[in-house]
Amino acid sequence: MASDSTDTTDGVPSSVDSSRSDKAPRRKLGLALAGGGFRASLFHVGVLHRMAELDLLRRVEVLSTVSGGSIVGALYTLLLKREMLKRLAAGKERRLGREDYRAIASEVEERLVRGIERNPRNAAFKKPWHTFRMLVSPYSLSQHMARLYEQFLFKDIVEELWDLEHERVSKTTMAGPISEGIALWGRTGERPSDGRIPLREIRAVWSGERLPGGLEAYNAREAGDPAGCAVTHHVINATTVNSGGRFLFASNEVGDWYLGYARNSEARKLARAKEGFEVPLVETGLPFAGLARRFGRGRADAEHAPERAQWMPLVRWLEEPRTLGPNEDGGPWDAILRCEGVAALARADLGLLRRAKLPAWYLREGPKQQPAVGGGLSPEEHVELFLSALHEISSRMYTSLEAYLATAPAAIDHLVDFILRLYLLRSARGIAPEVERELGRLTLGTAVGASACFPPIFSPIMLEGLYDNAHVARLGLTDGGVFDNVGVSALLDERCTHIIASDTSGVFEQQLVARPSRLLLFGRLTIILMKVLGDHQRHMLRERRRAHRAVEARGLLQTLKSHFSTRMLRNLAFFHIESLPLRADGPSGWSVDRARIARLRTDLDAFGEIERNALINQGYVTADHYLREFLTDYNLRQGDETPEGAWWGFDPPALPKPPPGQEDGERWDRVLRFGSARFFRAVKLKAIVPLLLTGVFVALALLGLVWVGVHFDETLAWVGRAVAGLGRTLATISAWWAGWSLGWMAGVSLVLIAVLWILQGLWKPLLQRQIERWPPPWNRYLATAGKWFGLGWRVLWRTPFALVLALVLMGYAFVNDWLFQQPFLRASRVGKSPKGTAKQASDKS
Repeated sequence: MASDSTDTTDGVPSSVDSSRSDKAPRRKLGLALAGGGFRASLFHVGVLHRMAELDLLRRVEVLSTVSGGSIVGALYTLLLKREMLKRLAAGKERRLGREDYRAIASEVEERLVRGIERNPRNAAFKKPWHTFRMLVSPYSLSQHMARLYEQFLFKDIVEELWDLEHERVSKTTMAGPISEGIALWGRTGERPSDGRIPLREIRAVWSGERLPGGLEAYNAREAGDPAGCAVTHHVINATTVNSGGRFLFASNEVGDWYLGYARNSEARKLARAKEGFEVPLVETGLPFAGLARRFGRGRADAEHAPERAQWMPLVRWLEEPRTLGPNEDGGPWDAILRCEGVAALARADLGLLRRAKLPAWYLREGPKQQPAVGGGLSPEEHVELFLSALHEISSRMYTSLEAYLATAPAAIDHLVDFILRLYLLRSARGIAPEVERELGRLTLGTAVGASACFPPIFSPIMLEGLYDNAHVARLGLTDGGVFDNVGVSALLDERCTHIIASDTSGVFEQQLVARPSRLLLFGRLTIILMKVLGDHQRHMLRERRRAHRAVEARGLLQTLKSHFSTRMLRNLAFFHIESLPLRADGPSGWSVDRARIARLRTDLDAFGEIERNALINQGYVTADHYLREFLTDYNLRQGDETPEGAWWGFDPPALPKPPPGQEDGERWDRVLRFGSARFFRAVKLKAIVPLLLTGVFVALALLGLVWVGVHFDETLAWVGRAVAGLGRTLATISAWWAGWSLGWMAGVSLVLIAVLWILQGLWKPLLQRQIERWPPPWNRYLATAGKWFGLGWRVLWRTPFALVLALVLMGYAFVNDWLFQQPFLRASRVGKSPKGTAKQASDKS
């Protein structure tokens, strides 16, 4: 836990040294919800139900979600924030209890089911103007699905949150009501009607109040209290197409391991640094992304000479990273830049450098905040994390830096300041000047849409304005499962000591006969690669847990224990949707084939009531077995001994949804068996309407073939006339082309070649050299102009085709909903026969 009373200077607290801390790290619980469409979302609902009953949900400090897990995770985060705001408005006890979390889990289920019943996948094509826009403009199906998530799932909660915030601001401001100009969520008094909420507003804090000591310190205090209630930090995971790294969306930060991160609290500082207002330098002409030129623009007066002396040597060194020679001067950083291997800091991934920057910020800037922010750790622990991150970047550099740190007590302070400045310079190089505005435009729906746009069905979501166009002109984000389908990477980055991972990835089926098709091989290889990644993650987590237990059990040296304190994993509950039960005392009455449930489709269409109940119960039962087996210590006070076979002190588990009776077992099995198919499920269940209409369609198709066979000569003559008409069209084009002489064609070709040569050989390099000198908005204007210039050509030939296709898809959506989807939902209701009215009539008689 952070110490708020430590005496500090402008640098590192004076009581801190670089020695290892002997303090045992606190417990920190993280929950990972994997991807897999609505199948995953419903399974995770069951997990939330059981966690709430076991009083674990209020202990979750970090929630990491992917794809379908992001959908249910976003619902949970919004409802948690709403509950906190309600309590604040009513003046009640701020801590939520076990029953409060059970109610939240129940409401998550209720709202998710309502959204699923509206069938977002089918609804995406019901409005032809949206489909037309997707066909002729950069607006993609992925973006449209993000808007549907907002409308179908988040809209009502967002309106409630807006009302609560409106009431709070109206009571606390002196400027009058919001309609008179008080901005809320980037608006001026307009109550949101589209479900959009800025990503930065989803943080579940007490009405935007600043938590004393920061989020980590607050949660550290709550973790030590048996009645504590953690404030959950939600991380939504996507994958960056540009770099191949994990892209994280959080309420306070977004970014990529390789491209860099942007925090809301530092966005203005980064933008000003890029423009030369935060770190003034003299004109140097150095080409390091124009930083030296920008920093020196109009700021060469003597007033800023001390700052220039701090920044200039670092900027010059970044142009040619190296260990300084005997005749070179590194200015105030001379001793650090002479350390062997220090050039690794200029080449390290920004994600690695960020690991050193975060504890450096707590050491340098944290004590300056009012009140002080310690991140839930002591200064000694931050120093340990700081040094550990440097060691991870380069062991050779770390050995040299250790010798430097031994030279003077203030050396650690100097090194912390160096890392903070270096991180700012490297981040400013790639971040766009308008990043603060773009961060305010990011919505929760966009984050969830990016996390859940499974390729190749959904194209990547494109974002502009986060990164400089000279580095990333257009950012492409695809499904988070491409990089990490479970979401445990974020929990490890957050140093969680206890992890619950709910894995809903697909089941890997062994093939009896390998098929030679190259197309089928491509799909099989994709599945194999995802399986290898999942297996590696499970193995890595279990090895962390095993190593920690070995260190604790064998009483190894305190130094080794301290080393493991930043990497420890005390307990792990990692379960798959098809995991076998571990205990004999689980919920009774659940005997549905788990293999059937695990093979349900990973889709975003409507799920029937039997499918929903089966998935929720399966999540509940699986979570019950693994949580009570591996996390019994977490529900007791830290340091208490856990009795063998402890029951948690709660009533035995009870299924959240009614299980099938003896009569319904066979029907549940049929619904779940056919539920793995994406199409014609209602036909397979022998629902009357789709079965009859499908038969009529097949009969008409057969009659059409018979008619063509009978009137083959007439059909052949019609095809001949069509071909003849096409031939006449081609002849007309050939006659027009023949009117051009060889000289004219040669001249036009030479002109076109010359134009292309000028554009490629002269204009493009000139543009690259000058782009750094132009005002930042011009970079985006040029990119936008080029995009719409290319779009213009597409619109010319796509418009007629797009209009027809939009109408066809609208017809398909309505027919599919009426002919197949609704009959399937009726046939899969609990307590109803697939034949519907026939069984009901017999029951009444």
